[in-house]
Amino acid sequence: MPPEVSLLKLTQPEAVGRLYDRAHVIQDMLLPIEKLESAVECIHREFEVYPIWLCPFKVFRQPGLLRVTSGDWQMFVDVGIYGVPKAKGFETVSIMN
Repeated sequence: MPPEVSLLKLTQPEAVGRLYDRAHVIQDMLLPIEKLESAVECIHREFEVYPIWLCPFKVFRQPGLLRVTSGDWQMFVDVGIYGVPKAKGFETVSIMN
C-alpha cells in the first residue's frame, strides 16, 4: 500500500518543496467554450505544458457563481495544466500572479 501524500510532503526537504513550487504548474480554470482557442494559445505561449486537460461542462441557467449569458444553458470548459513548463523564460511567480 503506498504511503499517504501528506506524509511524503512532511518528509521531503524544504529545498525540494521550494524547487517543486518554482518549477511546476498546477492550474485549473473554467471558462466559456468561446474562449477556449485563445486560452490554449496563451497556455502554449506562456507555459508549453502538455497534455492539456479539457473537460466540457454544460451550465444551466440557475443561481450560482457561473452565469449563463443567453438562453437556458451555455457550454464552459475546464482547462487544466499540470507539469513542468518548457516555455523559454518561464517564471512561476510572475506568470501565476
